Amino acid sequence: MKTRIGAREKIGYGLGDMASNFVWTSAMSYLAFFYTDIFGISAAAVGVLMLLARLWDAVNDPIMGMIAERTRSRHGVFRPYLLWMAIPFGVAAVLTFTTPNFGIAGKLVWAYATYISLGMAYTAINMPYSAMTATMTQDPDERVSLSTYRMTFAFLGGLIVNILTLPLIKALGGANQKLGYQLTMGIFGAIATVMYFVCFATTRERVMPADGEAMPIKDSFKAIEGNTPWFLMIGMAFLGQAVNTMKSGVTIYFFTYNLGKQELIPLFMMAIMLPMLVAMPIGNMASRKLDKKGVIMLGSAIAIVFNALFFILNPQDTGIIILLTVLGGLGTGMTIPASFALGADTVEYGEWKSGVRAAGFLTAGGFFGGKLGTSIGGALLGFILAGTGYIAGGKQGASTLFAFRFMISGLPAIAGVANIVILTFWKLDRATFHRLMVDLEERKNAKTAEAV
Repeated sequence: MKTRIGAREKIGYGLGDMASNFVWTSAMSYLAFFYTDIFGISAAAVGVLMLLARLWDAVNDPIMGMIAERTRSRHGVFRPYLLWMAIPFGVAAVLTFTTPNFGIAGKLVWAYATYISLGMAYTAINMPYSAMTATMTQDPDERVSLSTYRMTFAFLGGLIVNILTLPLIKALGGANQKLGYQLTMGIFGAIATVMYFVCFATTRERVMPADGEAMPIKDSFKAIEGNTPWFLMIGMAFLGQAVNTMKSGVTIYFFTYNLGKQELIPLFMMAIMLPMLVAMPIGNMASRKLDKKGVIMLGSAIAIVFNALFFILNPQDTGIIILLTVLGGLGTGMTIPASFALGADTVEYGEWKSGVRAAGFLTAGGFFGGKLGTSIGGALLGFILAGTGYIAGGKQGASTLFAFRFMISGLPAIAGVANIVILTFWKLDRATFHRLMVDLEERKNAKTAEAV
């Protein structure tokens, strides 16, 4: 069970999620605004697009999980997808932010085709990448460490994107924002492709299927029977991604219309992400003392307080906004390594309960919850814009401005409370996990003895 992974491999693994975030953070933060204010699609149509595209993605995730865990190649089980899907992912990113001169119907067809393609490429590369945590090691502390490296690089990628996106759009496109978006995404897509190749070259899967054969598809479903932690993980993934999608998407609207200071967005994103980067190693160390559940609950409580203050006080002063954001980011950052490590632990729990190890399928379940949350969050953002009378580029009414403030601060506070409630049902602590790992090892030894 004890496997020590070197820093070089952990950095390489982290670059995989940094690659994802060069593209996915751009989509989460700017795509809704790009569709409504640059490409010229109505807010209601964007809401429907986000809902249908992400629902389709959610359906794809379990399918991709079953495909991936049945892959047998000289490069491994999950790792080959980093090599195979890196270029398609980068190309899809550029096409999604490309604006052909079509009519309204043509624009919608293009948006659906490119956004769905981007989502499918993301699933095909990021789902196997995420499942690698379970195949690189079975050591729970190393899994938290891997998740810390992963999320540190992910947030660095997101930070770079949010600092550079708007300045790059202006520098590359000038008055032609359509060209600026396209060229910016071309740069980000190329960087992401290279980082995926590096991730592939520097990582290794160690926990491989014992018999070297793929299990029947129906057996994958056995791994979720009685796997309560897995269902709780799906709930947390759904909640987290729904709220994160809405907060990320509404940020550019909030700073453009509530504050009239779009130029502050890079500073605001730094105020979110830099404290998270500082807090993630703290969360990693704390999880060895408080256990994963305790760290997530503590960090969530801190974030709740400062998100609630942001919503209640409705600050207009830049300094207060940044201060509250920094303090809330510290709390959120503490939760991230442990949150991602929980998913890998459900693989062993499922194997212990059912006798079936289905790392790809169970990881895809977390993706399913997250993608479902993304679809609902993206759709709600579009529907709220339409329902409150949003006018692209115009003066917004009081209800629209209130909705922007609620989505950026009040909603995350409510979600934090819900997350803590879900965690009260999580029983897979360190001691329990150790006992089931010992039990699994004894079962394997018994099977080996019988075979002899």
